[in-house]
Amino acid sequence: MAGVVALTRRALLATTALALPAGALAAPAAMTYRDPKAPIEARVRDLLSRMTLEEKVQQLRCMWLGKSAILDKDGVFSAEKAAKALHDGIGQIARPNDTAGTSWFMKTGFRHIDDGVAFINAVQKHLVENTRLGIPALFHEETAHGYMARGATIFPIPPGLASTWDPPLVEQAFTVVGREARARGADEVVITNLAGEITEAAVSNIGFVRDGALVLPPLEAGILAGITRDLLIGQVAPAAGVKVREQAVRPEDLGGMRECFLTSTTKDLVPVRAIDATTFQTGAETVTMRLKRAFAAHASAYAKAHPGQAV
Repeated sequence: MAGVVALTRRALLATTALALPAGALAAPAAMTYRDPKAPIEARVRDLLSRMTLEEKVQQLRCMWLGKSAILDKDGVFSAEKAAKALHDGIGQIARPNDTAGTSWFMKTGFRHIDDGVAFINAVQKHLVENTRLGIPALFHEETAHGYMARGATIFPIPPGLASTWDPPLVEQAFTVVGREARARGADEVVITNLAGEITEAAVSNIGFVRDGALVLPPLEAGILAGITRDLLIGQVAPAAGVKVREQAVRPEDLGGMRECFLTSTTKDLVPVRAIDATTFQTGAETVTMRLKRAFAAHASAYAKAHPGQAV
């Protein structure tokens, strides 16, 4: 169905995957930032108090063309080299399935699937187990007009796709993109915090519907507020007659949610069909679609009241 996603197919212009080994959650009681029972503010305050300036700077960095700094001559992750290059951690590894920045890039641009998975797991294991604070990294892949990996399908660039004036065709294309990215481990994902609570997706806020009311992860869970999320809470949901509850949501709560959706500035509200094996109701008569219509009405009214401004 057009406009409906499983968290395995769309919102892939900047897909990000977060891998957090279970071992990272088990920590000495003295490390408040790893204590899932401690308040979010206390955990953040504790982590920041422990971080050196160098460690804070590294969390702002992304490694892409410099991946050779953690690879041996055969392109395999080198714990010895990583001990130096990732001594203070790293915020993000870009396009882990390509070989950009290495001497063999022009000959072998992309890893085989097994090699890519092994590389990601090795990096994450090293960061969690062998850096001072054990902070895991984010990994992201490029899928602007096809998943950029060996053997994947490449489609026309976004302006070319838009020039078809055929939304169902574009939907078909990105369904293929999503499937191929999923096979390599790249996806839109649902991210949990150290307390095991659902926070948001990689590039969107996430929301649910239960008993006719919206259920949104609270800001205290560590999420970005989101412009569209704020509009949804403050104006769109009240106009649609939908109650809003901000409360912690855990993976085990998904079975009790009737609907799920993603929201962001670029997509307003997009229904989600499934998260892993949990499926959600979609269709014209859902609360999500009622909110989507209310959002469109709000945007139209705003545009009329503010001519000349972008909405």
